Amino acid sequence: MHILSLPDRHGLNGPVTTRRLVRLLLIYFAFYAIGQLFFQFASTASWQAFGLGLMVPGGGFLAHAGIACWQGIAHLSLAGFGFALFMATVMLWFATGNVLLPPLIWIMMAYGATLMDHGPVRIISRDVTLATILVVAAVACIRCFAASARVRQGRMPIATWRNPLRSWLKK
Repeated sequence: MHILSLPDRHGLNGPVTTRRLVRLLLIYFAFYAIGQLFFQFASTASWQAFGLGLMVPGGGFLAHAGIACWQGIAHLSLAGFGFALFMATVMLWFATGNVLLPPLIWIMMAYGATLMDHGPVRIISRDVTLATILVVAAVACIRCFAASARVRQGRMPIATWRNPLRSWLKK
């Protein structure tokens, strides 16, 4: 019995997937830009927290975060929980196809951060939010470039992506 092999690929994604990923990144950049506008030009702390919440899921809770008091630590915990909740909804989206849940949770967390008004927003909150974005983006880029290099070098054929046991069983 002859098994048909998959065609060789020269990159990590095909052209359709690449276009969709670029579109997704442009949408995220629009969210970030709108959040930055809210943060810079809003007159109230709640709208500034909403802007931080648009930049990063759960980022609005970083508006009043700190380690000097228990309220600041609670805000840090809420930011971490919010990001983890968003990632869980993304996994649920992949599992069930529920496309509306991740953006809904993101917007609801941004709105929830506006309800916690504890005075003026710290300017360092924006820097922490930007650092979070940069760390997540750097990790994603490193993983993507490493996988793409393995595909180009032939060390990770496309067939092993769909069924990792197939390459292990051939040994």
